[in-house]
Amino acid sequence: MAASEGERTPSNGDHPSSRVTSKDETGIVGENGTDDPFTSPQYDTSPRRLQMASAIAESLLRIERGLDNNRNFPWHAEPLLTFEEQEHPIPALLKHAKQMFARPDTTLWGLIRPGSARPMDARIEVAIPMLVSVKMLDRLDRWCASTEKKSLAGGRDEITDEFMQLALALDSILLSVARGFPPRTNEFRSLTFRAEEIRLLARSLMVEKDESALSQASVRVDSIVAHVEEAAGTVAAGEVAAHYLMEAKTERNRYTLWVAILFVCSGAAVALSWFIVSRSSAAPGTAQEAARLALVVPVLGLAAYAARESAHHRGNETAARTAAVQLRTIRAFTDSMDAESRKDVMRALGLRLFASLPDVGKKVDEPSYGVTGELVQIVKSLANHDGKLAEKKQP
Repeated sequence: MAASEGERTPSNGDHPSSRVTSKDETGIVGENGTDDPFTSPQYDTSPRRLQMASAIAESLLRIERGLDNNRNFPWHAEPLLTFEEQEHPIPALLKHAKQMFARPDTTLWGLIRPGSARPMDARIEVAIPMLVSVKMLDRLDRWCASTEKKSLAGGRDEITDEFMQLALALDSILLSVARGFPPRTNEFRSLTFRAEEIRLLARSLMVEKDESALSQASVRVDSIVAHVEEAAGTVAAGEVAAHYLMEAKTERNRYTLWVAILFVCSGAAVALSWFIVSRSSAAPGTAQEAARLALVVPVLGLAAYAARESAHHRGNETAARTAAVQLRTIRAFTDSMDAESRKDVMRALGLRLFASLPDVGKKVDEPSYGVTGELVQIVKSLANHDGKLAEKKQP
């Protein structure tokens, strides 16, 4: 369709394409991975979004071809998008959307200019009542501009909302164009089918958005559960560590008591020996030895037992304090490890702390005799020592 002589060409300020920053005459952004945000690796696209972009781009291209051919819209089944555009439907959608409102005055923009000198073609006015609308084209214009911005800084949900806005607009356009054809024609059926396809894709995008929201909620719930479990584990470790500290204090008190008994018994043995020797200087040597052994040996036995018990409780105190320190620092120690290594460390510490192991201060292969047993062992050692001395004195 040629423009009439009296028709006024819109200025750059009136034309909606003047608000779009582009790299060429059609406003198409380059697809080199850096200039085009839709083809950069950082832009994550889903199959549903790509499918919708392809359907919308195909519909826009068919409307554009129909306007170029004086309402002879190509609604046949063969796709009009090139193979490269089918591989990258989002840049293709952006390209054809820009071309829709960047068309010259003789085709589309001049038809919808308010106060245009040339009257509208009646056939186009009937066929595309929604397309010949400044509001609808301005909606496409705003969609292109906002999508370019949000693709760089926005998230998946924001991009999905942009596609939903365009899908609703294009659905209205296609249904309006379809009303210009008889109901049983191929054009009417093709337009309504494509509008229904875009509507279904829009609903699938809403499902995808809901799935994304549920996934994010699930991640937050898992994070809360993990924090609760970690807090519970920290509290439990602190309680066990406090128990081990109390046990360490108890063992230290016992150790101190037995050390005091050891010093008292040693001092008593020295005092008794001095007293016996000083009081029985005139007695024969055998009587002196018998008296010394009768009084000093029990005291020495008690001192030996006190030494053994103090060492035992000292070892238990050290083990309890070490366990308390490990329980309180295990979280900080394993934070930098991976999950498998962290489990191994936790398992090893749990086996060492909670398994039925012998006390640290005792030796399994060394028997414990008690006070009476200690006295018997001391007497046996003294008897063996005296027997060896007697054997040496015999000629």
